[in-house]
Amino acid sequence: MRKWFRYCLAIVVLSGSALIITPAVGQSPTAPPAKPAELDEELKSAMRSAPKAEQHPDSDYVRLLDLGKVTVQPDGTVVGEYRETYKLFNERARHLAEVSLPYNSSYQTVKVLKARTIKKNGQILEVNPSEFRVSSPFNEYLMYDDAVAVGFSMPGIEDSCVIDYTFQMTSLPLLMPGHYWMYWGFSDRSPVMVSRYTLTLPANKPLQVKSYNDTTLEPKLTQQGGKKTYTWERKSLAPIEFEPAMPPIDEIRVWMEGTSIGSWQDIANWFWKLAEPQIVSTRDIDSTVKQLT
Repeated sequence: MRKWFRYCLAIVVLSGSALIITPAVGQSPTAPPAKPAELDEELKSAMRSAPKAEQHPDSDYVRLLDLGKVTVQPDGTVVGEYRETYKLFNERARHLAEVSLPYNSSYQTVKVLKARTIKKNGQILEVNPSEFRVSSPFNEYLMYDDAVAVGFSMPGIEDSCVIDYTFQMTSLPLLMPGHYWMYWGFSDRSPVMVSRYTLTLPANKPLQVKSYNDTTLEPKLTQQGGKKTYTWERKSLAPIEFEPAMPPIDEIRVWMEGTSIGSWQDIANWFWKLAEPQIVSTRDIDSTVKQLT
């Protein structure tokens, strides 16, 4: 149980209920396909419409695609596929080419599906599977030995190249089985061309969502085969201008949070089931207390 509390819950108010945010995820990665895949139509479209560096002189890169496709299973297992695609404007953006995907190996896994660089001349360079690395940054601390990260370096980096990688996160329902919680940010300090979050749930699973800094952010809802699918999307988001002593980014950016948890009382009931057995007194404890008092 020590690992449950080690990755303790950050509880956020959501319209009088609770949203729980947990750390990000994964297991050991798998290699990208042996043969370089053709560029898909969404990526081709994003690259064709990508802005040039001179259009955003204060930005080091543009986020072309920021996609999340998440499925919540009836028992609360969450399987998410995430895609990050950037066009790098200059050398200051090259830190993005060193990718690190953190996870909690106690209950989460990560599988890299593809990772590649598209150079200015159109050449596609896949990440070599032998260059995938798994590290435990806190392995010297027994309380954090399940904090792990998958890392890799994008090849052939140059100005105006595009880096594109997709990975799958699976999170088992170790915390509050049957429930789901999420966070998704749309705008950022760099321009964002497409940010989309798709969530598929069993039709009978409730969902509460609250959005921030965009009163018009509403999902498209479809239902099929006993499942509900929500899709939120924003396009062509301007970069958030940096200012000295500016407020936290979440007070400015467009973002949303959601959960299937109904109320704070649900959190209290869950915690009490964990805590109550630990506080039951034994005869030895009672005897010692009487002697001391």
